[in-house]
Amino acid sequence: MLRNPSTALLLAAVLVVGAGQTVVFAIVPSLSRSIGLTEVESSLIFTASAAAILLTSQLWGRASDSFGRLPVVLFGLSAYGILLAALAAVLHIGLSGASASLVFAGLIAIRTLHGALTAGVLPASQAHLADNSGVTERVGGMAAASMAFGLGSLVGPGVVQLLAPLGSLAGLWCFSGVAILLAAALAVISRRGKAELRTLPRVVGGLTFTPTLVCCLIVSSGFHIAFLGTMQITGFIVQDRFHASAAAAVSMASYAFLLIAVAMIAAQAVIVKLKSDRPKNLIICGALIGVAAYLTALLDDGLSAAVLASVLLGISLALVLPSVSAIASFASAHGAALGAIGATQALGFLVGPLLASWLYSIRHPLPLIADAAILLLCALVAAGLPHRLAASPAPSGDALKTA
Repeated sequence: MLRNPSTALLLAAVLVVGAGQTVVFAIVPSLSRSIGLTEVESSLIFTASAAAILLTSQLWGRASDSFGRLPVVLFGLSAYGILLAALAAVLHIGLSGASASLVFAGLIAIRTLHGALTAGVLPASQAHLADNSGVTERVGGMAAASMAFGLGSLVGPGVVQLLAPLGSLAGLWCFSGVAILLAAALAVISRRGKAELRTLPRVVGGLTFTPTLVCCLIVSSGFHIAFLGTMQITGFIVQDRFHASAAAAVSMASYAFLLIAVAMIAAQAVIVKLKSDRPKNLIICGALIGVAAYLTALLDDGLSAAVLASVLLGISLALVLPSVSAIASFASAHGAALGAIGATQALGFLVGPLLASWLYSIRHPLPLIADAAILLLCALVAAGLPHRLAASPAPSGDALKTA
């Protein structure tokens, strides 16, 4: 499944989307200050995109069930490339001295369109993997998509640094071109091998909120709220615990994120080869490992504990997220269910940073305590999931075995 050209290109599309996201996070905040935008305005730019993804991800997943996976990926990837170029152009205008308020309005509009038009790439790609995998390959397929996104998040900042001599916007222009070229390659491949990606999915139907899917949505939402909240306050934690300067805190926080990403990708590489129809066990183990990560950070404020907590958190994410997607893909129509799961990441982005920052302002340990409690709750919810994936998914009812 993972070796055919169409699947490889779809995973490449996911990688490009992941890389483009981190490039935007690396470039926009610093340039927004140069343009004259406040920190709050800069944050609102990302909030607009997350809100649009939350509202549209499930709709794009359903569209992939109705019209096929490739059209949704092609549209999303093309829009991704065009909107990255538009973002670079508006930032360039702002750096040239245009009105900050007009630039802010343009950035809000572009990022809102970005969230609304590109949210289908990941769920449609995951749904393609689900269409072409059995019960023992499903978790590995979802892990492959997650690993591609994670690799992209590592590649993006590296490309920004590599292209820095060409200008601060070079990274955006680069991934804009890559996304458009990749969309063209997918279109060519689809014409030469019509049966492979044009075939409609085996499961077609609307989104059915079965008990299993609801549990998956709760677990996925909890993990994204906890993790994205952690990302928001990591710089503060580093600065306060190690009495580091702002520059040093940024560097140390970056290393923490790198450790999380490397641990997650390494664990997912193992999961890709794992033949298991019991993802419930992986979710529970992953949730408990996440609890251990937060307890480690709470009980020991040394550097070694910070490193261990980062590694444990990466492993936790690697075990939980693809397993949740695998179970969800059997609980309802593939695209619709995976689109709903994709929306939980946007929900986490909207809720997690705000919750973590508020708790941290009250008392520094509170966000870590809250995150540990959230993941423990996720483990308890996951205990109610079916033990095994079923051999034949169905769009209505739970296509899972309970024993």
